[in-house]
Amino acid sequence: LRTRLWFSALQLLSGLRSPTHICLAVEGEAGRHADGIARARTWGRYSTGASVASRMKGRRDLVALAEARFPGAARWIDSPIWRALKRERLTLQDIEDGLRSLSPRVLAHLYAQDTQEPYTNRQWRFVSKTAIQQLDDFDILVAIVLLYVLADLRNSPGQRIALQMMYLDSFPAIERIPELEPFFDDVLDAVEHVFPLWPLPHFFELPRILSTPKDTKWGQRLRAYIGLGPRP
Repeated sequence: LRTRLWFSALQLLSGLRSPTHICLAVEGEAGRHADGIARARTWGRYSTGASVASRMKGRRDLVALAEARFPGAARWIDSPIWRALKRERLTLQDIEDGLRSLSPRVLAHLYAQDTQEPYTNRQWRFVSKTAIQQLDDFDILVAIVLLYVLADLRNSPGQRIALQMMYLDSFPAIERIPELEPFFDDVLDAVEHVFPLWPLPHFFELPRILSTPKDTKWGQRLRAYIGLGPRP
């Protein structure tokens, strides 16, 4: 999933669709065999997720090459969300480093002011439905997942409930992200596989869920949670 998202980002950033063209754009002449045929097989496997793109020390780093050619794509590979979704045991320092890597726009909504105090020691703010639905930034989902891990470490059920509400409210913004739109259900399924209590709509959420549009992925997903449609 991580590799498919990265490849999707490369397609959008480059304006190129085929693995062959992306291969040549990123690798140049090094992407050709001696007979002149583009070495696109690896890139084709990236497009389907059959091979995993990763940073490799001491070897030809295709992620770094792609980032040099199309800046911004590597964030989908490097995001701290993947360690959480692999069920790695994250420390407070891991969470701190992850939060500090997020976009300033997302952090400005979560924290009242910028200080030198570690984010893991600060009280984060609940982001309202209106505000979160305007944050069409993958990092808001990353932040929710990291803060949920932090709430687990601190055994804070109140924060977990608040984060569950923010998670549900983030769906419209997540669907609007071009790189994520094709993988909307895959990404949320991955989150909910690791955090099986998600989502947990509370009774006061039901009227709002019933009013969601049926022609959107996020509306269909919310309605499925309360038995008004099949799960994606």
